[in-house]
Amino acid sequence: MIEQAALTVAQHFSLSHHVMIDMIVTSKGITVLDVDTVPALDEASPFVRLLDSIGSSVDQIVDHVIERNIKK
Repeated sequence: MIEQAALTVAQHFSLSHHVMIDMIVTSKGITVLDVDTVPALDEASPFVRLLDSIGSSVDQIVDHVIERNIKK
């Protein structure tokens, strides 16, 4: 349910990488609060904590973004 909502938002805005979507879930459904295409990269940011939780890092994401854009 939440993953599908995030995918729908990303498709609607033609987003393909590294986006943070803030949502709340209530008894009435899911409400999108914010779509952030440039998430904060400081240690306290939710995006960095997410990277840590999946075994990734800011350095890896920055390298990925650079490599992806060099190939264009």
